[in-house]
Amino acid sequence: MRTRNYLLLIITLFFLVSCKKDKNEPVVVKDFTMEALTARSWKPVLIDGNTTVNPPVGTYQYYAVQSWDKDDVISFKTDSRVYYNYGSIVPPISIEIPDYKVYTVDFSKKTITIGAITYQLLELSANRLKYSLALSGGNPALIFMFEHP
Repeated sequence: MRTRNYLLLIITLFFLVSCKKDKNEPVVVKDFTMEALTARSWKPVLIDGNTTVNPPVGTYQYYAVQSWDKDDVISFKTDSRVYYNYGSIVPPISIEIPDYKVYTVDFSKKTITIGAITYQLLELSANRLKYSLALSGGNPALIFMFEHP
Protein backbone atom coordinates (compact mmCIF):
# COMPACT_ATOMS: atom_id res chain seq x y z
CA MET A 1 0.00 0.00 0.00
CA ARG A 2 2.83 2.40 0.90
CA THR A 3 4.63 1.58 -2.31
CA ARG A 4 1.54 2.39 -4.28
CA ASN A 5 1.10 5.74 -2.48
CA TYR A 6 4.76 6.63 -3.09
CA LEU A 7 4.41 5.68 -6.72
CA LEU A 8 1.31 7.91 -7.07
CA LEU A 9 3.15 10.76 -5.35
CA ILE A 10 6.16 10.42 -7.67
CA ILE A 11 3.97 10.33 -10.79
CA THR A 12 1.99 13.37 -9.62
CA LEU A 13 5.17 15.32 -8.86
CA PHE A 14 6.60 14.34 -12.23
CA PHE A 15 3.58 15.78 -14.05
CA LEU A 16 3.56 18.96 -11.96
CA VAL A 17 7.25 19.62 -12.54
CA SER A 18 7.18 18.75 -16.22
CA CYS A 19 4.37 21.24 -17.03
CA LYS A 20 6.16 24.42 -18.04
CA LYS A 21 4.73 27.62 -19.43
CA ASP A 22 5.26 28.04 -23.13
CA LYS A 23 7.85 30.79 -23.65
CA ASN A 24 6.38 31.61 -27.04
CA GLU A 25 2.96 32.25 -25.55
CA PRO A 26 2.00 35.88 -26.25
CA VAL A 27 1.82 38.25 -23.31
CA VAL A 28 -1.61 39.79 -22.92
CA VAL A 29 -1.46 43.53 -22.34
CA LYS A 30 -4.64 45.26 -21.21
CA ASP A 31 -5.84 48.37 -23.01
CA PHE A 32 -5.36 51.78 -21.39
CA THR A 33 -2.63 50.66 -18.99
CA MET A 34 0.86 51.93 -18.27
CA GLU A 35 2.18 48.58 -19.48
CA ALA A 36 0.57 49.12 -22.89
CA LEU A 37 2.14 52.58 -23.12
CA THR A 38 5.65 51.72 -21.94
CA ALA A 39 6.18 48.12 -23.14
CA ARG A 40 7.65 49.05 -26.54
CA SER A 41 8.54 52.03 -28.73
CA TRP A 42 6.08 53.77 -31.04
CA LYS A 43 6.36 54.98 -34.64
CA PRO A 44 4.02 57.37 -36.52
CA VAL A 45 1.65 55.69 -38.97
CA LEU A 46 -0.25 56.97 -41.99
CA ILE A 47 -3.23 54.61 -42.01
CA ASP A 48 -5.82 54.54 -39.26
CA GLY A 49 -6.19 50.92 -38.17
CA ASN A 50 -9.24 51.60 -36.00
CA THR A 51 -11.63 54.39 -36.94
CA THR A 52 -14.32 53.27 -34.49
CA VAL A 53 -12.71 55.19 -31.60
CA ASN A 54 -12.51 58.50 -33.51
CA PRO A 55 -14.74 61.50 -32.79
CA PRO A 56 -17.71 62.04 -35.14
CA VAL A 57 -16.80 62.44 -38.82
CA GLY A 58 -16.04 66.05 -39.70
CA THR A 59 -14.84 66.95 -36.22
CA TYR A 60 -11.27 65.74 -36.66
CA GLN A 61 -8.37 65.59 -39.08
CA TYR A 62 -5.22 63.49 -39.03
CA TYR A 63 -1.81 64.93 -38.27
CA ALA A 64 -0.01 65.16 -41.61
CA VAL A 65 3.01 62.91 -41.04
CA GLN A 66 5.89 64.51 -42.91
CA SER A 67 8.69 62.61 -44.65
CA TRP A 68 11.07 63.52 -41.81
CA ASP A 69 8.59 62.15 -39.23
CA LYS A 70 8.35 58.68 -40.77
CA ASP A 71 11.58 57.32 -39.28
CA ASP A 72 11.06 58.86 -35.83
CA VAL A 73 10.56 56.61 -32.81
CA ILE A 74 9.18 57.67 -29.45
CA SER A 75 9.45 55.71 -26.22
CA PHE A 76 7.38 56.29 -23.11
CA LYS A 77 9.35 55.19 -20.06
CA THR A 78 8.15 54.45 -16.55
CA ASP A 79 10.22 57.38 -15.22
CA SER A 80 7.55 59.77 -16.65
CA ARG A 81 9.70 60.76 -19.60
CA VAL A 82 8.98 60.30 -23.26
CA TYR A 83 12.16 59.97 -25.32
CA TYR A 84 12.41 61.00 -28.96
CA ASN A 85 14.69 59.34 -31.51
CA TYR A 86 14.38 61.55 -34.58
CA GLY A 87 15.90 59.17 -37.09
CA SER A 88 18.14 60.09 -39.99
CA ILE A 89 15.81 62.33 -42.00
CA VAL A 90 15.84 65.89 -40.66
CA PRO A 91 13.24 68.62 -41.28
CA PRO A 92 14.08 71.23 -43.94
CA ILE A 93 14.13 73.96 -41.30
CA SER A 94 16.35 73.91 -38.25
CA ILE A 95 14.28 73.66 -35.08
CA GLU A 96 15.36 72.98 -31.52
CA ILE A 97 13.72 69.72 -30.44
CA PRO A 98 14.39 68.20 -27.01
CA ASP A 99 15.49 64.58 -26.62
CA TYR A 100 12.75 63.97 -24.07
CA LYS A 101 9.74 65.57 -22.40
CA VAL A 102 7.99 64.80 -19.14
CA TYR A 103 4.56 63.20 -19.46
CA THR A 104 1.66 62.27 -17.20
CA VAL A 105 -1.29 60.00 -17.87
CA ASP A 106 -4.74 60.04 -16.30
CA PHE A 107 -6.35 56.76 -17.31
CA SER A 108 -9.64 57.60 -15.57
CA LYS A 109 -10.05 60.69 -17.82
CA LYS A 110 -8.19 59.07 -20.74
CA THR A 111 -5.78 61.99 -21.08
CA ILE A 112 -2.05 62.21 -21.60
CA THR A 113 -0.06 65.38 -21.01
CA ILE A 114 3.25 65.63 -22.87
CA GLY A 115 5.25 68.67 -21.87
CA ALA A 116 2.56 71.31 -21.35
CA ILE A 117 0.06 69.97 -23.91
CA THR A 118 -2.84 67.72 -22.90
CA TYR A 119 -4.21 65.22 -25.42
CA GLN A 120 -7.29 63.00 -25.30
CA LEU A 121 -6.37 59.29 -25.45
CA LEU A 122 -8.55 57.69 -28.09
CA GLU A 123 -6.84 54.30 -28.21
CA LEU A 124 -4.08 52.65 -26.20
CA SER A 125 -3.65 48.95 -26.82
CA ALA A 126 -0.84 46.45 -27.18
CA ASN A 127 -0.52 47.49 -30.85
CA ARG A 128 -1.83 51.04 -31.29
CA LEU A 129 -1.59 54.44 -29.66
CA LYS A 130 -3.90 57.20 -30.83
CA TYR A 131 -4.54 60.56 -29.21
CA SER A 132 -6.13 63.83 -30.27
CA LEU A 133 -5.55 67.50 -29.60
CA ALA A 134 -8.57 69.78 -29.41
CA LEU A 135 -7.87 72.93 -31.41
CA SER A 136 -9.40 76.30 -30.65
CA GLY A 137 -11.67 78.40 -32.84
CA GLY A 138 -13.97 75.59 -33.92
CA ASN A 139 -11.18 73.84 -35.82
CA PRO A 140 -11.32 70.05 -36.04
CA ALA A 141 -9.34 68.02 -33.51
CA LEU A 142 -5.93 66.81 -34.66
CA ILE A 143 -5.37 63.02 -34.37
CA PHE A 144 -1.90 61.50 -33.90
CA MET A 145 -1.47 57.76 -34.58
CA PHE A 146 1.34 55.37 -33.67
CA GLU A 147 2.12 51.66 -33.88
CA HIS A 148 5.08 49.55 -32.86
CA PRO A 149 8.00 49.50 -35.33
